[in-house]
Amino acid sequence: MKTINIDKLSSYKVDPRRGFLPAQDPLEQLPPYFDAWEHVAAELSVLLLTGRLRPILEQWTPLDINRLKDERQLQRAMLILCYIGNAYVWGGNQPATVLPRGIALPWAQIAEKLGRPPISSHASLALYNWRRLDKEGPLDLDNLDTLQLFGGGIDEKWFYLTAVVIEAKGAPSLQALVEAQNAVVGNQVDNLAQNLKTIAATLTDIYTITSRIPEKCDPYIFTIVSGPMWPVGKRPASSTRASAKRRVSSPGAAPPKAP
Repeated sequence: MKTINIDKLSSYKVDPRRGFLPAQDPLEQLPPYFDAWEHVAAELSVLLLTGRLRPILEQWTPLDINRLKDERQLQRAMLILCYIGNAYVWGGNQPATVLPRGIALPWAQIAEKLGRPPISSHASLALYNWRRLDKEGPLDLDNLDTLQLFGGGIDEKWFYLTAVVIEAKGAPSLQALVEAQNAVVGNQVDNLAQNLKTIAATLTDIYTITSRIPEKCDPYIFTIVSGPMWPVGKRPASSTRASAKRRVSSPGAAPPKAP
């Protein structure tokens, strides 16, 4: 009997245990060759506060992304450059319309390797932006910390971490959705009912975590501290481009080819 062919969730980079979260915990540190990136990422909030970020980044030269050996390293690099790139654009008195080549080129190259546009997205801000305090413990709010923030503080941290836990709690529903669809095709009523119960329980868990966002994330504080780094519906007057006169597409477009 015909079934819906979505049996391998891994084909869609969906982990059967963690859903859209990575099967392995995100990498917390790049190799020493990328120390310049790591240092700026670690000092990002103070560099924004003091106005020193842009002058530092304008001195960067592009690093060789071929030194990134696997997807975990690529995802870590993408996380860092998403934060640094957004901070460069929005972290001054006026939005920047040009990205320095030292940011633009590796960011576009890494995005191309990952099949994603060179923009800050949920994948970088949340899916790959966490670590477990107890490496053997669960993906729960009392066992997680962020890897990167813009301004820092509990409100920004809590916002991202609740998103991570929502993904974790939602994971069981993904396989249940596939099995429920197959049950419909196969007229397997009991199997369908069981999977629908799994989905319903998962939605309850998601709602519970979502309702906890206001516990430690004041929307006013979050908007003031983090909101300016990814303003909705705003962008610089012209398309972002590399400073070496190499165009880098505006948000959402395909990245340029590496030279």
